[in-house]
Amino acid sequence: MKFSYITFLISIFIMSFGLPLKAQLPTDYLNTRNHRPTLDTSVNSEKNDNQDSNSSKQLIDELLEEASTHIGKRYRAGGKGPNQFDCSGFSSYVFRKFGINLNPSSSTQYQQGQKVSMDELRKGDLVFFTRRSSGNTVGHVGIVTNVDKNNGTFKFIHASNTGITISEYEGYYKNTYVGARRIIQ
Repeated sequence: MKFSYITFLISIFIMSFGLPLKAQLPTDYLNTRNHRPTLDTSVNSEKNDNQDSNSSKQLIDELLEEASTHIGKRYRAGGKGPNQFDCSGFSSYVFRKFGINLNPSSSTQYQQGQKVSMDELRKGDLVFFTRRSSGNTVGHVGIVTNVDKNNGTFKFIHASNTGITISEYEGYYKNTYVGARRIIQ
């Protein structure tokens, strides 16, 4: 964990008086610097966007920043990174960087976390699609990067057959959309 110079000075001052550091720092600071949201595998969670913690939003932003560093990397069936990915390999790789383990396939990732309806969708959620080869079952996964609630659309980053890219919920993806899951609460 990185501390700012001011935090360092405050900690030295506090320690010199024998007071525990954690008891003296503001709660907001402790929550955003020391707390990482955990993987929620419950399907019946009642949380909504207004209850999201700042640390969850920060984690999602960092996760999407990490995901974007891979744009342009090649697609490879069974690829788990860091230079080549398939869709579930990509989502697993990115989430694992933040201590969150996802199942190895898109169909089993679709069983993790909390089910999310289209109108509840937010950045960081996983979105799932069928593939021509998978029939009506889940065959593809991406990570939501933007949501336009006014138009009912979203963008997502994923490993497509052309490599890591950002796509829009339209055309092929709109016709093959299955649903979404929330991993980070």
